[in-house]
Amino acid sequence: MLSNIQTYPNADRARDTAHRHLEAAAAQGRRPVLLVESPTAVLHERKLLAQESIGFGICITTIKAWVQDLWELHGDGCSLVDPAARSILMAKLLKRQDGSLPATPGMTDMLVRCAQQALTRIDQPAQLAPNETAIVDILRDYARIIHEMGWLEPIEAMDILAASERLRPYAPVLFDMHPADLPCAECAFLEQLDTLAIIDGMELPAAAERDEELDSVQRMLFHRTAPIAPVAPTGAVRIGLAAGPTARNRLLFDIIANVANSHDGSGASIAVACKEPEALFSFCGPLLKQHGIRCELHARKRFADTDMGRALIDLAGLIESEKPDVLQAADYAYNPFAGIWHASAFRIDQLHRGNRLIEKDEVLSDLAGNADDMLKGIVSLIEEADYPIAFDTLQAFLDHRFAADAAYRTEQSRALAMAREACETAALLGEGLVSALQAIASRSMPITVETAAVTQRYVIFMDLQYASSLPPASVDVLVAADLNAPDYPVRADRDALQTLLEKWDFSQSDDPLRQARTAFYRAFESARTCVILQRVLNDSQASQVQPCTMFEEVLDCYRIDPTSYDDVNRTLGIPKSLEPFTIQAGEESLVRNATGRLPAKTAESELPAPGRISTSARGFIVLSQPRNQSSDGLDLSASQIESYLECPYQWFAKRRLKLEPLDEGFGPLERGLLIHDVLNSFYRRFQQEVQPKVADGTLAQAEVIMTETFRDEAYRHRYGKKRPGQRYAPIDAWEEQVRDSVLPHLVDYLEFETALLPSFTPLKMEWAYGDDSPFQYAGCNLCGRVDRIDVDAEGHAVVLDYKSSLSKDYRLRNPKQPDDAFRLPRKMQTLIYAKAVRDLLGYRVVGALYVNPITSEVQGAYDARVIGRQDIPFKTKGDADAGAVPFDAAASFDELVDRSEQLVAESMQHMAKGRIAPDPIGLEACRYCPVGVCPRRLEPRKR
Repeated sequence: MLSNIQTYPNADRARDTAHRHLEAAAAQGRRPVLLVESPTAVLHERKLLAQESIGFGICITTIKAWVQDLWELHGDGCSLVDPAARSILMAKLLKRQDGSLPATPGMTDMLVRCAQQALTRIDQPAQLAPNETAIVDILRDYARIIHEMGWLEPIEAMDILAASERLRPYAPVLFDMHPADLPCAECAFLEQLDTLAIIDGMELPAAAERDEELDSVQRMLFHRTAPIAPVAPTGAVRIGLAAGPTARNRLLFDIIANVANSHDGSGASIAVACKEPEALFSFCGPLLKQHGIRCELHARKRFADTDMGRALIDLAGLIESEKPDVLQAADYAYNPFAGIWHASAFRIDQLHRGNRLIEKDEVLSDLAGNADDMLKGIVSLIEEADYPIAFDTLQAFLDHRFAADAAYRTEQSRALAMAREACETAALLGEGLVSALQAIASRSMPITVETAAVTQRYVIFMDLQYASSLPPASVDVLVAADLNAPDYPVRADRDALQTLLEKWDFSQSDDPLRQARTAFYRAFESARTCVILQRVLNDSQASQVQPCTMFEEVLDCYRIDPTSYDDVNRTLGIPKSLEPFTIQAGEESLVRNATGRLPAKTAESELPAPGRISTSARGFIVLSQPRNQSSDGLDLSASQIESYLECPYQWFAKRRLKLEPLDEGFGPLERGLLIHDVLNSFYRRFQQEVQPKVADGTLAQAEVIMTETFRDEAYRHRYGKKRPGQRYAPIDAWEEQVRDSVLPHLVDYLEFETALLPSFTPLKMEWAYGDDSPFQYAGCNLCGRVDRIDVDAEGHAVVLDYKSSLSKDYRLRNPKQPDDAFRLPRKMQTLIYAKAVRDLLGYRVVGALYVNPITSEVQGAYDARVIGRQDIPFKTKGDADAGAVPFDAAASFDELVDRSEQLVAESMQHMAKGRIAPDPIGLEACRYCPVGVCPRRLEPRKR
């Protein structure tokens, strides 16, 4: 902390004292220096000094710029380290260390800040934890490397400069900044130069022509005592309250437009300070332009948030990665600097995401091959590390494609220049493009955009920090937006660096409340006629949002007793005296909230009920397959029929609209494909080499064959010619472990297999039907495959369908329900297969079972007069009772099959008529349904 600090009641008094001090120093033959916070403040102070005719010979600058200039004049010839070089070196050293510290961007940032603030303190004695010792070791290595390269950290340069006699003639004055907000190194440097700190105490507003109410609020803000009466509202301070986040943009647009239009074209300047000025400018700018209002944007944007930055980061990441990241490839393809037409970007995104085994070269080839002619070689240039030509190519494309948008072109050119400079620095350190881009990803740059000038009315969008740098009473209206506690929290940020600096006795206790008050007060002071305070009452979850401290402190100026709530509207959280000057916006007007305007034509219409198809579209409810053009009826499969029976709306969404993810999966569905192939191949080989059916005496041989078969099929799924969507293909070691965990379950299943239908022999595996000629079922044309058909010596057949998960829904019926009427089972696939086997193969079907080889479970229907309960290892007696035929509503297995077909036929007639209204038969029907918003959903969506 500086020892020479002078505090004055307002900015005018503080500035006047600073100017007098500078004049006196110049008169004494010293070199006066005025140190301010930002380049914007530098320009403002230069203008004021010029107006007073005392600016000649006075240096006005920021601390960092002054140190840079001093070092160039009085340094020892070394260069100050480049910020990009600092970040690149830290990341490089962090990767080299023994793993004591995580090699993450956050740790790199912490090391960078530590080097900036305390590199000269790392050898101070202190009780350090092991990870702090590791930090010091890295910092020592960093210091050694930069010194070998002829570089110095600014903190080292400040120590050298402070000890130099050449700086004694300087008379620095710190203005507009509190010394407690400076890093200790800068504070110590300024202290050694006998710097005078002049501070605005914010007790009185600066002298300016402003509304009397604003003047009264400023006088009372932060300094109210009990006898002072509350401010009388006249409309100079107004409140804007949005019911929720979707109403926020529209409310702000209405506020800005109303204020601007109230000046009747005579000229109005409006400053809008918010958390994300660029986003608000994008929403309001085009709308305000239509009202004849000029708009400007003054903001800062991170390199990684620019289109050029994202394009380079994504492309470099794709090239450097071992495995292709298809999502990153999609981000790159949609970027304007990939030069890919959006339709092509969508197409290659679908192709990449649908193939989880796609190779990196294929991804890069697709991106390069679909690029604009001017960017055809950009991928290969980056691959070959020919960065200068790559950057020149991007610059040429930018200048050509965006010639008409000067602001956008300037922004992207700045980002490209940052990348070019970082690459040159990285090359000196033996690093490539990825390291260079990581070093500058979070660095920000100023951006300025404006719409065409139409009238004297104009609006400037900025953040609160920028607004705090505006001169007093320099704009007509200030709109201070987003005054919520989550947006402007008042809390001390204490992290690992702060703890380490305290151990070196090189830290300052910050005051977040003072910092927040200072920024808000100075922004408030910039208004001449009106200040509008805006916030959101509720968040996206409809939970109440608390106002920030500055918002409440302004409102307290209008309350008789800030400790009492008698004069407060508790619903809105504002004093009752401000109710007439409060603007509200609700979330009910969706179109207006989203666009800022009402639709050109409005009309009320009933919300269409889900599950209806127009008469003209009913003929397309199911598309005919080419092989069945000569046959009447719907072309379906057993699984489609089952899906429709579970819920017509789910069937339509999944089977007809194809509302499924684009990505090739690695889940239960794909695992089931592998299990089917393994069991099919296992039995074919087992029957050739051992005997027709697994028995107790052949378990050892079966286990060997199962293991070898699993390995062969797993290899085919991963490296064979199976198409995407038809394989279970792991892409990393963890997924391989998940896949291999299936084998022990299949080996255990073999013992279950010995007890399953011991008198039957697996005769057909993956039996196909309906391919050559359609199989008629329930008035539909069916084709499909049956996993397995077991037959005994008497010609009885049992249909088996492998499932990787089973539940009670796979039971034939509920044995506890009365059988007064025949009901369709919830799962119909095996009964449909049973009809096909009976009619096409001529067997007498006596069972239709679902078998889970993972858990060795079985469910389904069986003819209890032919198959004994001991022949099917049901897990529970209830499962056995549920599947036994006959029962009251079905006297035989054939009757069960036929009566089921009759009821299915009725449902298929409904399908043909286009009936797809949601009608789930149970919880399982909704569990995996892709329709998230359905009035008949029985439980929350689980995916």
